[in-house]
Amino acid sequence: MFGLSLEAVTVTVSPNEALADALTLLDGLRITELMYNAPGGGAYEYLEVQNIGDVSRDLTGVRLTDGVAFVFPLTILDPGAGVAVVSELASFEARYGVGLPVAGVYSGRLSDDGEKIVLTLPEPWQVAIQRFDFDGQWRAGADNGGRSLAILDSAGPLTLWNMADGWFASTPTLGLP
Repeated sequence: MFGLSLEAVTVTVSPNEALADALTLLDGLRITELMYNAPGGGAYEYLEVQNIGDVSRDLTGVRLTDGVAFVFPLTILDPGAGVAVVSELASFEARYGVGLPVAGVYSGRLSDDGEKIVLTLPEPWQVAIQRFDFDGQWRAGADNGGRSLAILDSAGPLTLWNMADGWFASTPTLGLP
């Protein structure tokens, strides 16, 4: 015979601790890949967020606030790991397979010409983790050529995200989320 005893535990986090936890995201998260103007249309578009730090990060409540809109559900991202945010889950899985790490489906659409992308701390903070503008003409293979736009150095300075020389057209064709 087995017995089970449950006890409710309340954990209280002070506002200072919550802010300190949120601020650790500033140096640890980056958008590292964009599949825009995808062959077959917008249903196959995605972006990837990667933990570039050396500790696990809690993305719960982190937001994409420009270009596309998305709020991360409970998501713990291990060091070096990435997670996709997709335009349409069924299309993404049909092309790339089932079982890849996907945080969810964003609203809006990635512009084929380029646009501003902003990754923001969870509410109530209005602080950008990362903000950049990409240009759809930066890499020919990524502009409806079947390749995603991938950052060259995910640990590099944030200025790289705003420059064509900071990105490359990924291999294999259709990206690698």
